[in-house]
Amino acid sequence: MRARRSAAHELFAARGHAGAGIGLVNALGGTAVAFGEALGQTACTVPAVWLLVGLATAVVGARPTLRPLRWAGIVAAFGITLLGPTFRFPDWAMSISPMGHVPNITADDAPWTGLLVVGGIALALLAVGFVGFGRRDVR
Repeated sequence: MRARRSAAHELFAARGHAGAGIGLVNALGGTAVAFGEALGQTACTVPAVWLLVGLATAVVGARPTLRPLRWAGIVAAFGITLLGPTFRFPDWAMSISPMGHVPNITADDAPWTGLLVVGGIALALLAVGFVGFGRRDVR
């Protein structure tokens, strides 16, 4: 029962972003981005978002006392992704954010390896979180 409840929360958090990107791009209008390209690019961000959800799940599942740290991954990814290009962060610093591994699907040679690694790490973190959550003594 506890694992199902946790899974419902994680699924809601992981799926919530996909429609926002498509709607935002198409609502702006007048862009040269086709609906299919917007849909594909939005779908490519799913593993990166799952990694952030997985990190939060792993923190809460493995060490419930560290719950405030579940936001650290989101804040770090936000800061690196938005401020990194402005302040010209080096490539190694930009690659800390899972969003840095999302390929541009319109490019001829889009690198998919990083996205697959991010997806694998996301699944591992979710597994750690679910196992830890299932073993916790909730009072």
